[in-house]
This record gives sequence, structure tokens and C-alpha cells, in this order.
Amino acid sequence: MLQFLFNYPHLKGWLLAGIGSVFMVLMRFDVSNAQGVDNVLTVPSSYLSGTLKGNGNFNALIFGDITSNSGDTEGRLAVGGNFAYTNASSGYSVGIVGAEVGSVNPPANTDNFIVNGQYSNLGNAWQVRGNIVFNQVAEGSMLPSTEGLSQTGVAEHIKFNGDDLLKEYQTLSARLAGFVANGSVNQEFHYDPIQLVGTDASLNVFDVTIPTGHNSGIEITVPAGSSVLVNVSNTAVSISDGNMTINGVGIPSYGAGEKVLFNFPNATELSLTRFGMLASVLSPKANLTASGGSINGQSIIGGNVVQGGSFEFHNFNLTANFDSALPVTLNSFDVSNQESQVVLDWKTSEETNSSHFEVQHSTNAKEWRTLAFVDAQGHSTSESRYHLVDDHAMPGANFYRLKMIDMDGTYSFSRIRSIDVERVVRVYPNPVADKLYIESDVSYDHLVMYDRQGKEVLKRSYLGTSGMEIGQLSEGIYVISLIKEDGLSVNHKVLVRR
Repeated sequence: MLQFLFNYPHLKGWLLAGIGSVFMVLMRFDVSNAQGVDNVLTVPSSYLSGTLKGNGNFNALIFGDITSNSGDTEGRLAVGGNFAYTNASSGYSVGIVGAEVGSVNPPANTDNFIVNGQYSNLGNAWQVRGNIVFNQVAEGSMLPSTEGLSQTGVAEHIKFNGDDLLKEYQTLSARLAGFVANGSVNQEFHYDPIQLVGTDASLNVFDVTIPTGHNSGIEITVPAGSSVLVNVSNTAVSISDGNMTINGVGIPSYGAGEKVLFNFPNATELSLTRFGMLASVLSPKANLTASGGSINGQSIIGGNVVQGGSFEFHNFNLTANFDSALPVTLNSFDVSNQESQVVLDWKTSEETNSSHFEVQHSTNAKEWRTLAFVDAQGHSTSESRYHLVDDHAMPGANFYRLKMIDMDGTYSFSRIRSIDVERVVRVYPNPVADKLYIESDVSYDHLVMYDRQGKEVLKRSYLGTSGMEIGQLSEGIYVISLIKEDGLSVNHKVLVRR
């Protein structure tokens, strides 16, 4: 007996052939790479039923319902809710790729179209590559044609377990959102594309707020072969028209950003209109409304999907490496105002080869000075807390950021935090008998004193730190009002007592 070994992309197997009058062929396919290599978006094996053919990688994993009137999913599709196709004059396809550069068909012998709820179809000319697994089929619905197997009455083929699987992705999204940005984000004018520029050869992380109705494109410039994580902070995201490019190349020359992941940890509504997303998408809390364009990568959508305008999910596998993430996973970084001091608190959930933090301060978010150095844990897989007090915060706006430095000298920056510090005025002594002193970090035009009835009892030019005689005033409570030329004022109560 001879054994021939062969390899195909995303497919492994062996073939045994007998020699003689009896010819026997046995073929076993390893379907563990049904949708490419495992990555952070792969459904954990504990949530896959024992009868599922294929692995946990899907072109689109939708936790809610899909309602579609056109378009397709070119890779494997799993729907936690219902799937409804509403266009009687056309059809849909699953698992059949188009002409996108670099996209591949999923295997023909894996479970490629899974609906955990009800499948309903008003259309025609449906095609599916691979196996179909439905829970329920609406009466009168035409089943898709396929050369694979079709099953109905199967629930929890992917074990959604209520919200358990969804929470896994929400936790993942929150963890990725804690990665510290090390790339720059620029958009000088609203009609300019959002420019994301990174220099890290391994992983470039960006924190982005996308303007409402953004329609001028996204440009990513990073070292070739590096991974990209874009954390979008919006709760509502709307992108229409415009082009997306990676290192200057976009659709159609560039098929997908297989090393690019857009993470929407806060979004509850995501809208894509005539926009080609060259990235995978993790949006575990959002509903997706998609019309025209495509997502060229894997998609995890936590809510419902409305698909129209021939919008397509294109079959690309995420290959970004987030294991080589920055040395510190920052859970939180907060600043608070306590009297004239600014208190900084931050927490990390994990540290690998971290050396120290350089706490930086600015009054304009452009020019930075070093405020302090704080030693890091070095190696930690549990929560670590850090605390620092800035005794010399400036009146007005103050900006803070953390420079997180690794043992080898590499570093990344946290998000910038800002806080307004009230103008500091010291009035002393209080109570006062004869002479009152006033100190302030800003100059005032004049001051006025009022008694408890609101009657003006004293008015004079502001004299800075020189004392002011008040021996002529009777005992009691007074209010001093320090007034600037622009009319702004601060008030302080003073007790005159002898």
C-alpha cells in the first residue's frame, strides 16, 4: 500500500491507494482551517457542537438577525437569530467568492451556512458552497441549492448559550480597547481622510473618534507586514463613501487588510454606506446597517444586520498578531481635581517586561514636560494600581499622558487625559482682625467687599500680595469679590473678628 501526502491552502489530508485488482481510495480532510488560521475572532472550541464540520472561523458571525434584500457572504456565515431574505426578484449566495484579490472559497465539505433561528426566503437562485444547517425554515421558503449536506431542526450548532458567547467577544473587545495607542491620528479638515500613521514593525495601535457621517476615507500607513488595531471610541459610527487605503493601495488592487482589525467596543449603531472596509470588524454591541460596499475580512456583529445595496462580506482571514502587544495592558487612566491638586490614578491588568512609566504634563497637548517617573511591576498577570499627585498643576487646562517604557527601551503612549484646574486664590488670615492678605496666580482689576446684607462696604484696586487694612470694618461675615477686566469674578467669605 502506498501513502501519498498532499497539501492545499487551508486543507490537510492523506490518501491511501491499494495496488491490484481492488482499488480503494480513502480520503480524510482536516477541516481545522476551514476559514484560515485561528485568531482572536475564532469561536472558542467549547462553543462548537461536537457534530460541527469545520473550525470556529467565520467570514461573518452575527448574534442577532439578518435581514437582506441583496448582497452575499462569500465565506462561512453563522447567524444566532433569524435570517430573512426579502427580495423576490433575486437571490443570495454563501461561500462563493468573487474577484477580490486574494480571497478564497471556504471548503466545500464544512458547515458554511448556519442559522440558529428561522430561515426565511422570498428570493430565488440561491447558491451555497458547503453544508447548510438550519434550526427552522419558514413555510414556503425555497432552500438554497448546494452540493453539500442540508440539515434542519438543528439548534445550538454553535453554542451561543444565551449571551455567554457574546460576552466572550465583548470581553475581548474591552481588552483590545485597553491596548495603548502608539500611532498618530490626523485629520486637519473634515473633508480630509482620516490618516493613521504607525511606525512599529510589530503592532500599531490607534485610538480614533470618527466624525459623524465621515465620507472622506481612511488612510493607514504602517511598516509592511505589521499588525494594526484601530480602537474606535464612538457609540454611533457612520461611514459613507470615500476610499480606504493601506500604504497607499486600496480596492480593487488591494483585496483586504488581513492584519488590520477595527474594534468598536462602545458602538451600539454601526452604519457603512458605499464603503469598502479593508479590515476585519469586531463590534459586539452594535447593530449594523450596510448598503453598498463591503467588509473585506472577518466580522463579529453583536446585534442585528440590515444588508442592502448589494453589500458583501468578503472572505478574508484575520492574521494580525496581538500576542506581541505592548508591554502594558492599561485598564484605566483617570485624573481628578482635589482642591488645587490633580490626582492621577491608573491600573494595568497585565505587564510583560515593563520598566517604568514616565508621567508627562502639558498645558496645550502639544508641548510636553516630564512630571515624574514611576517604577512598573515588570512582570504581572494581575491588576496593578498606580497613584501620583501633581502639586503644581497650572490654572486652566492641564493635559496628562503616560509614556510606558519597556525593558528594552521601546515605549508607547496612553490616551491623553485633560482636566481644568480652578484659579487658585488664597485669602488669609481667616478669621482676620486688622490686615487681610490676598494671593492669586492671576491678576485681577479690582475687588469689592460686601456685608451680609449685600451692601458694598469697600472697593479698591487689586494690589496683589500687599496687605489690605480692614480695621475700620465691624465684626461679622463679609464677601470679597475679585473681579477681572472681562467681568469674571471669584468670591470668598471672610470673618472679621477681634
